[in-house]
Amino acid sequence: MPRDPELQAHIEGIIAEVAQLEGQPLLGFRDVPVDNSLLSKAPDIAASEPVQRQVFLGRGAEIESDDDYERRLYILRKVISGRIHEETKGVDNGFYVVSMSSR
Repeated sequence: MPRDPELQAHIEGIIAEVAQLEGQPLLGFRDVPVDNSLLSKAPDIAASEPVQRQVFLGRGAEIESDDDYERRLYILRKVISGRIHEETKGVDNGFYVVSMSSR
């Protein structure tokens, strides 16, 4: 996620909207715990540390199998990434989906 809290909130709004459109209930977000104690405290290095957030999605009622759910999550990831890429016109804003899987 980007470091800017307003941009984070905007991206989380996009994730929530796309999840709803795709029929997957959004359960919430959380900060991923990290141990950055070994990182340099130099301002330029500290400022480049990524913000990691985890999204929790429920399984839509119409999804019958785990494989179907994995396919839906893949599509969801692509739609979210595509929408954010389109909004930023390809300029890197710090958003990147590391993984979106139920496994």
